[in-house]
Amino acid sequence: MSVSTAVLPEYEQASAAFALAGIEPGVSEVHGIICGVLVSPGAARIDWLATVLGGDSGLVHQLPKPVSEQLLGLYQSTRKALGEDEFGLTLLLPGESHDIIDRTEALAAWCRGFLLGLAEGGLSDFSSLSNEAREALEDLIDIAEVVAEEEVDEQQEQALVEVEEYVRVAVQFLYDEDHRSTEPTSQ
Repeated sequence: MSVSTAVLPEYEQASAAFALAGIEPGVSEVHGIICGVLVSPGAARIDWLATVLGGDSGLVHQLPKPVSEQLLGLYQSTRKALGEDEFGLTLLLPGESHDIIDRTEALAAWCRGFLLGLAEGGLSDFSSLSNEAREALEDLIDIAEVVAEEEVDEQQEQALVEVEEYVRVAVQFLYDEDHRSTEPTSQ
């Protein structure tokens, strides 16, 4: 298995840049939106930038150039990671230097963004999905609603790591399932 060549920006750098530029969703939610759009059935026709910027992709021209370049780089690296066979997707979340409450809230925001991206891309009816895909989406809905507990212990740290990995694998599974079913078959 090779290592992914798709590189995400550093969380702290992207978070600070997005905040200074006035991009409302946090960086984790923005990455979730991008992933949701890319996984959605309408990915090719969705203006992902408009979804990220609250409905107006023209606002990208008002952003500082490094921020707009960072957004485009985030989109391109995510698209590349999802398309790799090696499960190269990495979630853009705060690292272990952040407390568990911030990390838990960022994961929930990432999932909310992902679900928004899916909805914008036209996935509103789960009935056409496989049972596994429906279960994964239902789990992501539950994770999007998680609220961090104040008391922290080692079990919560481990559980958060496991949930992050579950989300990563579930998103890759959803992407692969949709794209595998839409690829032309060779004869």
